[in-house]
Amino acid sequence: MFTRDFTVLLCQIWGRRYNSFFGVELKTFPRQVCVFHNKLVSIYRNVPVLHQEINAIFKEKAAEHPKFFTSFASEYLEKAKVLKVFIDNKTITRENLLFFADALCELWQGLYASLFIAPDEDFDSVTRETALAFRHKTEKLEYTLFNFIEKALRKLYPTLGDRVKYIAWEELGLNKIPPAETLQARANELIILGDKVIVKEAFEKIQKQCDFILESEEYVTGHTTLKGQVAFRGTVTGVVRKILKVSDLSSFLENEVLVSYMTISDFLPAMMKASAFVTDEGGITCHAAIAARELKKPCIIGTKIATQVLKDGDVVEVDADKGVVKILEKV
Repeated sequence: MFTRDFTVLLCQIWGRRYNSFFGVELKTFPRQVCVFHNKLVSIYRNVPVLHQEINAIFKEKAAEHPKFFTSFASEYLEKAKVLKVFIDNKTITRENLLFFADALCELWQGLYASLFIAPDEDFDSVTRETALAFRHKTEKLEYTLFNFIEKALRKLYPTLGDRVKYIAWEELGLNKIPPAETLQARANELIILGDKVIVKEAFEKIQKQCDFILESEEYVTGHTTLKGQVAFRGTVTGVVRKILKVSDLSSFLENEVLVSYMTISDFLPAMMKASAFVTDEGGITCHAAIAARELKKPCIIGTKIATQVLKDGDVVEVDADKGVVKILEKV
């Protein structure tokens, strides 16, 4: 699905939210697998089957109650306000971070609807518009909620630095944090199946028993142009700078072309400097698209392979009138 700079705790929240929707236990297995490598985490999901199952639950609820989605969106906006209180509170405790994690699991049913129901033409136009409106109201808050987890962990365990990313939910709950070297090792060897942290050998055994594989990313070469979806029009020529995690931001220079899997709110300082944005992923309501419209900068999303093909220092033309990125000069 995507690769990000996220914490183990956030991955477990995602995994736990997929255990059930509205009390209905999901049958799809595996629903989500997270693999940590090079201090980033790749998220794998059984997308077509999983979304079909979840959307069927939403449709059943909507059939039972004609105004289901209107009340549903209103309820989840109230839940979002509760979480916002935690973010604004400067006092962080282990107990309220655990409460926050549980509450974010609850909120995710609403966030799911905003992401996947809005573009699904199987739903009626009123339902899709309601989901899209919810997306617009929560898009910026969503990334703030995700980022709050790491910031809270850093405040709770200031001596661990980046290693706080690899603290598991159960360890936080028991306040039994592993030694620093154990946490550091997880950056390249941790696997999360659903919301459970497991070792590689156990995961491989489950793969054989349940007969599934993780889709591999094929490294692509030889491309001179990339195509994607236009999020904001315009044409610029500039030097590529890839931003894959927050620690990359310090290297970004004025008027460079920002290339990423997908942008998050923490990338805004670099996005303010950038001449254009190019991403692997995203739809018209993604963070990069919204930021591009606000900043009025050319943006092409959904290229799928930009981060593989483009290198720091490449000179490219971003033609966001046609949705094409042309490589003018390779490093």
